[in-house]
Amino acid sequence: MELFINGIGIISPQAQFDAAEFSIDSLQTTTDSRLKCIEPDYKNFINATQLRRMSRMIKIGIASAKSCLQNADIENPGAIITGTGLGCIEDTEKFLLSIIDNDEQHLSPTPFIQSTHNTVGGQIALLIGCHEYNFTYVHRGLSFESALLDASMLLEEGSAETVLVGGIDELTDNSFKLLSELGIYSRREKVGANFSDGVAGGEGAAFFLLSKKRNEKSISKITSLKCYTGQSYVDVISKKIVECLLEAGKDIKDIELVLTGNSGNRKTDLIYHELKNTLFKNSVTQTFKQYCGEYYTASSFALWLASKLIHNSSLLSSAPTSILIYNNFGGSEHSIILVEKC
Repeated sequence: MELFINGIGIISPQAQFDAAEFSIDSLQTTTDSRLKCIEPDYKNFINATQLRRMSRMIKIGIASAKSCLQNADIENPGAIITGTGLGCIEDTEKFLLSIIDNDEQHLSPTPFIQSTHNTVGGQIALLIGCHEYNFTYVHRGLSFESALLDASMLLEEGSAETVLVGGIDELTDNSFKLLSELGIYSRREKVGANFSDGVAGGEGAAFFLLSKKRNEKSISKITSLKCYTGQSYVDVISKKIVECLLEAGKDIKDIELVLTGNSGNRKTDLIYHELKNTLFKNSVTQTFKQYCGEYYTASSFALWLASKLIHNSSLLSSAPTSILIYNNFGGSEHSIILVEKC
């Protein structure tokens, strides 16, 4: 596998949407229980008339996708593939609440139409006039990785020359309250600086323009990707990571940085600590969810972070040229992504 990342667009809890320069030191952490996206001025990407009819998640998705295409200097990709865990929650809530408030009568169809999981991918295609392959994966914590795998197959078989791939999830007031009551988001306000004290809710959208060919816009490349569904046994996960590296002709000693998805859940974070004491004992490790929070497609933020760190390696001799991302969601959905310098 060799997927070149030729463009990136991101909206996240970090002020990086149109930042001219990047440094990991500029990323902000918080002790709050919820991390919200820092949103741009959407008028630069979406017509004002259309903007009024769009929900927040659609606006975030479209702006980050169009920013990615501008970054890659491409108007229309050969395919659009998105991954999301819960889709447009805000529109789903609007429709369900209107059923209750209006006694199931005189309902507006717009929130229902926009509540489907493939709404963001469809809206992006409509706005840029893309009539090619368009698909959305809803595979819980492996939604974004499933989109990457599909893009890899499309490019490998020559069905598309470029593919726009994105991971996007939002967190509304109601969903945050519900998930907190269920114990999914367990961090309490101002618990201290240690991110291990409970899980913080997060959200974000990250889009990448992928191609089999390198060009002057190329930022980094994905050289291996593996997914696994099952319990967090350190010997099994270690084997999967080694297999992922071997597919790219690499060994753990060749990896300069390992990004891990520690969320603050002591139970699901245990595998990260076990790996740090075994397979990663001689590796430089760094966590990433203190910057974006926990959500289904948080690995898309990790891929953005890895790509930015590697892209800066041409300017900073100490910056890594190979980064391994290992993330698990809920302790049962595991993904391994190897990112390297072009």
